[in-house]
Amino acid sequence: MSKFSQLVITLILFNGTFDMASAADNVSAEATRAINASGTVRMIKATGQPETFPCIDKIWKKKFGPQMHGLYVANFTSNELRSIADFYETPLGVKYITAIETQAYNQNHPTQEKPIANFSDAEKNEIKLFYETPAGKKYLNSPEAQVLTNAAIRIGFDIAITCFKPK
Repeated sequence: MSKFSQLVITLILFNGTFDMASAADNVSAEATRAINASGTVRMIKATGQPETFPCIDKIWKKKFGPQMHGLYVANFTSNELRSIADFYETPLGVKYITAIETQAYNQNHPTQEKPIANFSDAEKNEIKLFYETPAGKKYLNSPEAQVLTNAAIRIGFDIAITCFKPK
């Protein structure tokens, strides 16, 4: 084999490896965005008290954040994760997540209820339209979504056992 052929093969192999690594980095970054934008840790904190937040942050960072990140990477494409994050990062997406977070808070703190945001018909329609997209459908109602839901339930129980102490 000529030196030129070897160089071409090396460049092709290197470029393919680089592209795969770059794609993996992109999926990882989009998974982080989707997890943060969808308010996973905020939902968990809504069920606790402020004194539990350092424990939740510690256990999330050390154990459950990486676990959830791996599930997002394994179950969604970069484009799906980008679509999910893009929706939840909009003002309406933030309002929607905040309303769900407030609802969780109110269920766990009935004597300290906070008002839940109202949504106009146009906002409700926009949320519905997101959940009718391929990424929205997959995130809301699919085997992949069930994997995330089951993991979130287990994580919630583990955090409750570890961080929420009876008074």
